[in-house]
Amino acid sequence: MDGTGWFFLFGCRYDVYCPPGPQVGWSSLLVGTFKIPRHRFILWLAILGRLSTLDKPWLQHFGTSCVLCPDALPESHDHLFFACSFANDCLRVIRREVSIRWPYTSWPLVIQWASVRWRGKHVANASFRALLASSLVYHLWLERNRRIFQNTTRSPNEIARIIVSEIRN
Repeated sequence: MDGTGWFFLFGCRYDVYCPPGPQVGWSSLLVGTFKIPRHRFILWLAILGRLSTLDKPWLQHFGTSCVLCPDALPESHDHLFFACSFANDCLRVIRREVSIRWPYTSWPLVIQWASVRWRGKHVANASFRALLASSLVYHLWLERNRRIFQNTTRSPNEIARIIVSEIRN
């Protein structure tokens, strides 16, 4: 049997045991060469709602209020990603530095909006925006974990400066 036959057989078996799932609109936010793997992973978990936010029952012993904002609102994916005043402050600084449009809406609407708006002809521009989104989500999650587990804090300006320097390098 020639080399192509083996690949064909393997492909058929793979499709039987691992059938393709439904297409998702947000996949363009995760694929690409310009994205940092750890940022992509955290963004993927955030999109799926799988990050261990304090609204999960098994984390109730940490409390339920958001550690990032002074309002002490209950932490959830929707709150942490862009309803939180701390996240909005970070986003405001980044918008000023990078000049990017970003709606202040709920997390699912941000994902839907970015999935539609950040694809198309200008691949480099879309990749840059997806890199920005993944970096912002990653650093918000990192800051949240620092405050809970290490009791250290950074200002929105510091986080925005780190994100902008990562993107520009």
